[in-house]
Amino acid sequence: MVVLPTEKRIDWSRPPVAVFALILLNILIFAIYQSGDERRLNNAYNFYKSEQLNKTEWPAYQDFWERTQAQNYELTLDQLLETDSAYLFQDMVTNPDFAIYIRENDQFYTNDSNVLDQWRLSREKLNAQVNTVSARAYGLTTQHLSIVNLISHQFLHGDIWHLMGNMIFLLVCGFAVEAALGSQRFLTYYLLGGIGAGIIYWLFNAGSRETSYLVGASGAISAVMAMYVALFKLKKIEFFYWAFIFVGYFKAPALWILPVYLLTELLYLIFDTQSSVAYSAHIGGFITGFALIFYTQYTNQKAIDENYLDQDQEIDHYREELDRVYKTIANYEFSQALDLTNKMLANHSNDHTLLEIKLNLFKAIGGEKQQDFLVECLSSHGNLSGLNEAWLAYWKSLNEQQRQAFQPKTQAQIAMKLVDANEPLLSETIFEHLATLKFLDPALAKLARRLSHYYEREGFPNKKVRYDEYADELTRNL
Repeated sequence: MVVLPTEKRIDWSRPPVAVFALILLNILIFAIYQSGDERRLNNAYNFYKSEQLNKTEWPAYQDFWERTQAQNYELTLDQLLETDSAYLFQDMVTNPDFAIYIRENDQFYTNDSNVLDQWRLSREKLNAQVNTVSARAYGLTTQHLSIVNLISHQFLHGDIWHLMGNMIFLLVCGFAVEAALGSQRFLTYYLLGGIGAGIIYWLFNAGSRETSYLVGASGAISAVMAMYVALFKLKKIEFFYWAFIFVGYFKAPALWILPVYLLTELLYLIFDTQSSVAYSAHIGGFITGFALIFYTQYTNQKAIDENYLDQDQEIDHYREELDRVYKTIANYEFSQALDLTNKMLANHSNDHTLLEIKLNLFKAIGGEKQQDFLVECLSSHGNLSGLNEAWLAYWKSLNEQQRQAFQPKTQAQIAMKLVDANEPLLSETIFEHLATLKFLDPALAKLARRLSHYYEREGFPNKKVRYDEYADELTRNL
């Protein structure tokens, strides 16, 4: 379940400079610095193989596996070697606990001191290469706590989705907190929130036998979320929620979210033990953010812009109407929801959110007007999310006579959507039908190109050439 505060909108007369700077810095670090991680790992893998350490260390890894990891897998090590040898190879290279284990148990190798010294030298070089990976170099580890890593881990992310999710939450919650605290104080509290999250994470995992590395801004962002609700206190503010198929807005005293959030994260922490999400860091950040606002309110009240917090937001009629649509859908009153959506589209004709709602409602209830809307989307809203799948489902529901009742150009446009929905055979059937009609139109040439690109991507060179030839011939004859 996702719950986000939506009480305030960005005041462009005083833009959230610190929030934008943090977002930009996180993106740049991910795009420039962290993009080199794959190269760093590949260098380590190549070195490991060239030094034949995978053969030398295999006996030690077998013993390490049986002692520490065998209980976590249904398959034996030999079975894993057959089914996923790449994973085992990578684990031998990158597992920090194996590196510690093998250093402490180097008697596995030989009594020859020269051979042992050569292995130790190669292992040290390998560890140095692996430790250049961003999470190792600047992530927060339970084995070593430093102020540098308490700050640096906040600006690293596991992948693009991890980054984007955190940055969206930072923007949604951060601009109002910055407006209330000022840019400098907000930035300071943001970093302190991330530090508090890191310390709680370290304390919670300090007794663990496994080495882990914490990266991500979610601890600091949890602190920002706590600051948001602490600033508004018991004032009723607007929240957006999304739980499975249920979406909408509600108003509640801001501080009510505090126990809900903490309880949710605590339950995840207790029961979702296999997750890679650092729930303890989220809890630590939330507690730290709340404590910072509590401290500020009682020591320097003037540091908080109460006028901004008390300023009533203009009523957003669009959001009120959209919430009514969501609630109607949640009650399974799809026909009524469609009527409400159409009324909103009369004033917001190109709103993609409304168009996607309408598309999904038609998928649920069908009706005579579904076809008209789908055809309209082909020409006016071709990039609408879910349109390819909607056309695929609708096309399969039609008989041959109903399919051929469409105008030839519309059939060509439909065929392109079917290709994009990974159904090229249906698309080819339409293409062949239009070819027998001697239909000449740029849409048919475009369809041939689309099929050519699809078959090139899927590794069918003969079909690619065939549709390239069709496209060239159609283009010449137009």
